[in-house]
Amino acid sequence: MNEEVKKLGRREKRRLARREQMLESAMHIVAQEGLDGLTIAKIAKSLDAAVGALYRYFPSKDDLIVALQKRALEEFQVSLYEELARAGVYFEGLEGSEVESRALARVFLAGEVYFLDAVKEPSRHRLIDAIMSSPQPLLPDEDALDAAKIIGKILEPIEESLGELLQLDREDILCKQKSFILWATVHGLDHFRKRDRILPEALHAQTLFHVSMRTLGIGWGLHGELIEGALSMLHSYRQHVGRD
Repeated sequence: MNEEVKKLGRREKRRLARREQMLESAMHIVAQEGLDGLTIAKIAKSLDAAVGALYRYFPSKDDLIVALQKRALEEFQVSLYEELARAGVYFEGLEGSEVESRALARVFLAGEVYFLDAVKEPSRHRLIDAIMSSPQPLLPDEDALDAAKIIGKILEPIEESLGELLQLDREDILCKQKSFILWATVHGLDHFRKRDRILPEALHAQTLFHVSMRTLGIGWGLHGELIEGALSMLHSYRQHVGRD
């Protein structure tokens, strides 16, 4: 429980807890039926509550979706940071691993964490995907800026690793550009996953992920030995955590 919550009064804490219940219920509905199937009435029914009571927390479905999307981004950020922390310890312990290889392996891992989130947390991933995939803005400007701040936090460790790898400051625009390109690449590949059932393994999304990481590394001017070393470390880590 963070410090802000601790400072709340009993009434405010109850209200916050009730709001979290509603968001949990909404996430469950999204997982089962998608965003199109989400309604205030369904949430009210699942919680045995009056529809009017929910409108006091979320005046419209759009307000509810905004809250869900922000929450999804925040949860993914926590998940990513935890994975990178675990992997960082593992990479440090690999015999003969070098600083550059570890930095690139962390970059590749960050991309993979997002790529695999669709399988690990489908409802969360749907909400993030909706923000990233729509050609039209889904969030009002103020909420879009809030979401952009969270996305900035998500990309921060990628930019730090790129800075370490390329000997640049994390705030250098080149690091930011490369972090955006990495996420855009992985996000696009994620949409190809549904075609795996009709394509040969060489064209499966997971295979293309590794091809894309190699391609990005070459485009960044990295030598092949470094790229293959980082991918080998990533493969070793996946085996370590039981993902292979």
